[in-house]
Amino acid sequence: MEMEKLIKLSSEDRYIELLGIQEDINRNLKQHFIDSRYSGREYLASTLLKKINEIVDEFKSKGFELYSIDYCGSTEYESSEQWFGPGYTQTGMFLHFWGYSVQVIWEDSK
Repeated sequence: MEMEKLIKLSSEDRYIELLGIQEDINRNLKQHFIDSRYSGREYLASTLLKKINEIVDEFKSKGFELYSIDYCGSTEYESSEQWFGPGYTQTGMFLHFWGYSVQVIWEDSK
């Protein structure tokens, strides 16, 4: 879904969409982990960062403003943490990646 359409939804419908987005991203991340699980910890950590950036870039191409807010990563991919959000506006979708999973959140500064 594009950002413009997501903004116009009621909060309930937007939440349903966000749950679907979260489910899709988590399915994608899980499959990537399954496909890469025998490649070693360093590979899993480095490829996780690449995969997350691909996901964020895909949302940016759909009109979402997503900027890196916080990052804590290492070869311990299980506890690698990254936040992306709309920047100064503080209204919009936030992506909270924790290892090979994500939580999708909507914040409205109004």
